[in-house]
Amino acid sequence: MRSALFILALTSLACGPMISVQRLSMHPPRPENCSLQFVSADVASMSPMGEWEVVGNVVIQESDVSDPYSEEYREIVRPRACAIGGEAVTIAQATGVERGRHSGSATIYSVLRPRDRVPNQPTRF
Repeated sequence: MRSALFILALTSLACGPMISVQRLSMHPPRPENCSLQFVSADVASMSPMGEWEVVGNVVIQESDVSDPYSEEYREIVRPRACAIGGEAVTIAQATGVERGRHSGSATIYSVLRPRDRVPNQPTRF
């Protein structure tokens, strides 16, 4: 039984990308099909004193080398970035490896909000 579950797990990884979302701060969700800017942001612009606040990351790992700018990946990232309150997305890291018959890629999309917003007011607990 355990070997069958292991084979099932391996098979499911081969069927599509593995997607994870990391929320770093709390913001109200936006509609699933919200509009997002695709920006080029450097480390300084995403630092605590920079113009962008990093609200989370969307990570896509695939057992194939894929284009991080593809429409397929944008359709994966958009609803997840909107759900955590993002207004912009940048590629923090994109890697691809090809070795013989084996290949893979991983892309980390940082989900951003402009910092010029008024900070959230404390609420009664």
